[in-house]
Amino acid sequence: LQALSTAKKSVEFQVNWDGEGRVDGGHRSLRFTAASGKAWEDYLGSRVMNTRGLFVQKQTNALQLARAISKALQAAPADGRAVRVYTFMDEEESVAVLLKALASAPTIYPYHRLKCVANLVKPMEDPRSRVIVYVQGDVAVTPPDATGATFQAMPPGADAGSDQVRGFCATVQD
Repeated sequence: LQALSTAKKSVEFQVNWDGEGRVDGGHRSLRFTAASGKAWEDYLGSRVMNTRGLFVQKQTNALQLARAISKALQAAPADGRAVRVYTFMDEEESVAVLLKALASAPTIYPYHRLKCVANLVKPMEDPRSRVIVYVQGDVAVTPPDATGATFQAMPPGADAGSDQVRGFCATVQD
């Protein structure tokens, strides 16, 4: 994230989950796709102003942050769907939470992708650098037409054994 935020030009990127994580194990990692953007002066002059800001700490829950990002994007006006997500650059755990949330948010904000630009800010009054990720929602695909087919999943219940829960989770995937 530091490399993306300190480039000579703005860098537009996306973060996605790669691999499969499951209850019984598996491996997931984050995959970045990045492209060179506008010169910083042009980028800073063209972004949507007065966006909602979400501060990330190491104890922030990544899934709750992903939901907050999605909710903020859905609530924003159509011509300004954007939100700022930020944390201290030297807090690796907070940066990891921020990135996991960016990878998870498109699953909550359906049929959309997130376009992100990171910017490193060094306030004069505080020696700690902050990384601010400016997130915009963009329609990725058109939702499919309704087929009329339905799917019902019946969770195994509160007193289910671990094998039953594992089997249910392996059958029903996000």
